[in-house]
Amino acid sequence: MWYVNKLFEQAQVESLSAKGFLVRSSGGVVRIEKHGCGAELRRSPSGPYQMTIIPSIMVLGQFTRLWTPDTRSSC
Repeated sequence: MWYVNKLFEQAQVESLSAKGFLVRSSGGVVRIEKHGCGAELRRSPSGPYQMTIIPSIMVLGQFTRLWTPDTRSSC
């Protein structure tokens, strides 16, 4: 699993639409999409945004997983 610990300022998020990204915001959650891929950021209580869904392929408007862990194997 990948973890993104960087926080994004409001100005950074707002600048993405000028760069051709579709940016939709609702209730402190921002969805960013371009070329069939997307990511989700949530506003933290202190103000900046934190990435909660890493860049993923979008299928019918939904985030997808590139693989599903095999729960049958024992590692």
